[in-house]
Amino acid sequence: MLTDRKNSFWLSLQFIITAIIYLLILKINIINFGDETFGVWIVIISIWNFSVNLDFGIGLTVVRHLPRIKTEGNDKLNGFLSTSFIVFIIAGFILFIVGYFASNLLYFSNSHIISTDRKGYFLTAFLIYSFSFIIQYLIIFYRSIFEGMSNFVVSSKFLILQNSLILIGTIAVWVFHLTLNYLASVYVISNVIVLALYIAAVRRNYSELKIKFKLYDRGSLKNIIAFSFSVQATNIFYSLIDVVVKYVIANFYYAGFAAIYEAARRCATAISGLFFSAFKYVMPKTSALTGTEEVRKFLKKDIMQYTRYGLLYSGLVFGILLLPMVYAIQVFFGRTEIVLTFIILAMPEAINNYGYCIYNFILGEGKVNFIALIQLINLVVTAIFVSIGFIIFKNPAGLFGYFCSVTTGNILMVFFIKKYYGIVLKEMFREIAIHKLIIFEGLLFVAVIIILNGIINNYLIFAALSLFSMLIFGRDIFVQLSLFSKEIRLLVGKGK
Repeated sequence: MLTDRKNSFWLSLQFIITAIIYLLILKINIINFGDETFGVWIVIISIWNFSVNLDFGIGLTVVRHLPRIKTEGNDKLNGFLSTSFIVFIIAGFILFIVGYFASNLLYFSNSHIISTDRKGYFLTAFLIYSFSFIIQYLIIFYRSIFEGMSNFVVSSKFLILQNSLILIGTIAVWVFHLTLNYLASVYVISNVIVLALYIAAVRRNYSELKIKFKLYDRGSLKNIIAFSFSVQATNIFYSLIDVVVKYVIANFYYAGFAAIYEAARRCATAISGLFFSAFKYVMPKTSALTGTEEVRKFLKKDIMQYTRYGLLYSGLVFGILLLPMVYAIQVFFGRTEIVLTFIILAMPEAINNYGYCIYNFILGEGKVNFIALIQLINLVVTAIFVSIGFIIFKNPAGLFGYFCSVTTGNILMVFFIKKYYGIVLKEMFREIAIHKLIIFEGLLFVAVIIILNGIINNYLIFAALSLFSMLIFGRDIFVQLSLFSKEIRLLVGKGK
């Protein structure tokens, strides 16, 4: 129990600190390099940020299988880890080659994104940053070992350190007016330091673990491939969405907006991430269920309740607290365009909060192929509708296409659980008060249209949104907070 509390504490602390650090890094880089230069940089390095998430499921395989395999003895454990590492290295090499050629095809051969006279400037920095990708890729493997051992304290501390080093380096680049080459070098140096610490920590904490090429085990390879590749398709499609959006922005709007979009996206996803972190346990909890009736009972009772929590959370953070939220973003970044983009992205994030626990439930049930299909549909719909949006509107409203994508995916998930688990949609929608989500999304949409047309002062709109959200969600939120408060008091009393 104590270990679980420590893990939860450090995971939460890591999430909050890294989110704050990333926003600081964004702000400093936008100030230092300007929208256009940093926007192009954000676009071109998205290929490496995408690639670093594509470990072909090896990281998740290590996390999932390590607790079971370590009970079978060190020989089996070391064979599994060594084989995983070999597959990991091969996958990383393939991704590096593909990423390099894809970047040339998509970015460096596209004068609309990078002008001919600046190609050399960005190419040098890009190649330096590619080494950061290689090191970060290795870090993922070693982090997976600690997470597989349920030692989230070490992995959280190292992630905080890694981001802190990048922040310090970014500040130095800003203070001394250095180029993108130095910024790219900051990432390389920071990652090398953290990788060295990970290797040392593995040797110190788990001296029984040996990762050697001669320990390669063909039996382990079959298990690794059987699980990892069935999961990775989902990660590929999901990770590609951000790459596609930035590519569309650079081609159909202007590259500088990519920096604005990244800042707004990070703010919106950081807020949603707090909810996601709180309900991470839904997937393993679902996986532990046995029997059809037990699964349906969990879905009807718990998942519907968690889904309602997601709706109320969206009403609170993107509605009732919207005024102080956007004021903080405005003061921090000093950019009205970031605030507007944040409001637009709040629309799909509110939908994601609503559907997150259903998504994890389906994943926990092992319906990986369906989840991969959902992400593929999201990717295709995003590419089409965001492109159309920017072509038609030629302003941030083009991101409404992403809202269409997220809405489509969540509707499909709802119909999936209706078909396979006998959920009555009418009862479900009444239980989670879906009409409140629809009204709330409508209010956000109207607010964006009014802001784009400059009809009313923006802060009057934000104040009105906060007021209407209070009327829609206020009573429900108050009731839930009262219930949570009683549960906490009971828990503390029981502990005493």
